[in-house]
Amino acid sequence: MLWPSLSAAECVRAGAVAAVITSLPGGDFYQAPGVLGSGDAYCLPQTPPLATIRKEDALQLIERLRVAPS
Repeated sequence: MLWPSLSAAECVRAGAVAAVITSLPGGDFYQAPGVLGSGDAYCLPQTPPLATIRKEDALQLIERLRVAPS
């Protein structure tokens, strides 16, 4: 299991300036319907801003990105 800030810091290497995070269905955290969680303050200096969204919203976003024209 990785801290969200570690994954976000890795995204910086790919040019990210921010990150959207979630805990998808079946994940370890925030599994109640409609729940919105947040991480703790563990982060690295190069970590970009993180926005946490509900798993239900994340699934809609993933689907829209999947079918969007490239």
